[in-house]
Amino acid sequence: MKFFSDHDVYGQTVRHLLACGHEVVRAQDVGLAQAKDSEIIAYALAHELLLVTRDKDFGALVFQHNVLCSGIIFLRIEPHTQDQVHEQLMRALAELDEETLRRSFIVIEANHYRVRQLP
Repeated sequence: MKFFSDHDVYGQTVRHLLACGHEVVRAQDVGLAQAKDSEIIAYALAHELLLVTRDKDFGALVFQHNVLCSGIIFLRIEPHTQDQVHEQLMRALAELDEETLRRSFIVIEANHYRVRQLP
């Protein structure tokens, strides 16, 4: 899978995805470290990348404002839940096919994940 990491995603999460064989483009690597959420989501869509973020505002963009995207993984992660959230993230990536991931807003928490289809 190819991911686009929002600027607020922990470096450990990026390293974890890379270690599991995934490609990760970081917002700061493409000059978007200070970008607006609309610019982040547009970049991910234009490059067909699955957005990984800790910013819940992306839910409002896609569900309330109908902004198009190529799938979003929202991490409800804190330093003390990092390992559990990474475990659930890997579980979601193993259980969901790429098409489902690209059509969904996925919330990853320490003890489970949930999938909501995008509009």
